[in-house]
Amino acid sequence: MNNWNMDTWFDTFKDFVVSNGFATDEEERDVDGNLISEVTFSEEQKEQIINLDQTKISEDRSDGGIDGRPSMNISSDGPRTGTAVNKSCNSSTLIGTVTVCGSVLPPHIQFSSDANDDENKHFRTGWILNLPRGFGKFRNETWRENYATTIDCNEKEGMDSEEFLKYLESNVIPLYLDAEDVPAGKRVLIKCDSGPGRLDKM
Repeated sequence: MNNWNMDTWFDTFKDFVVSNGFATDEEERDVDGNLISEVTFSEEQKEQIINLDQTKISEDRSDGGIDGRPSMNISSDGPRTGTAVNKSCNSSTLIGTVTVCGSVLPPHIQFSSDANDDENKHFRTGWILNLPRGFGKFRNETWRENYATTIDCNEKEGMDSEEFLKYLESNVIPLYLDAEDVPAGKRVLIKCDSGPGRLDKM
């Protein structure tokens, strides 16, 4: 990304957060007068800016972001130690979401399953109880540290339009029940990359 693209991205984002009430158009400086930011974000505004991302987690430790197995070298040059491989390329999708303040929204794991209805979906309860949890204040009165991880499954273990909407309804909206599309500190900004469901109007 060249400097022109970087400047354009930052200028566009600056205009967006200021015009939509997520920042104040005033410079923020440290105690020595050094410039920190061209705009100022209050603690309340930081809680309303969310960054969402997803990643693949696989049983065979593949790191390519999709199903697959680690590469292996096959040779006929005499005996040699083989590469140990878990012969499963099952993978799942992990959704992680944090606010600018560092609060962590409830994580979500999307598994692969051929089940067509909820009655046929089965998970180990003990395993679920030991998963990491979200924590933070968000727009609530008190700080909490027990926002449980959510799980679901579909055929492709990924986030399509339907699953993304379900994620917002179960993991995000309950933390911002007073959110409204008005500039007076009620909006919530979710930053995420483009993908299935992310650009839909809901």
